[in-house]
Amino acid sequence: MRILKPLQPGIGRLERPLSAEEAEALARQAAELDVTVNTLVGAGGP
Repeated sequence: MRILKPLQPGIGRLERPLSAEEAEALARQAAELDVTVNTLVGAGGP
């Protein structure tokens, strides 16, 4: 895991590699909630 430079003050990013199983679980959960994976993990940004 590594922490990336904030895009704006007070807003940081975190990068964490996922295993294939974790990625599949995220995709399943997003589909169940009828949202995208990016929405689920908050990747849209401010």
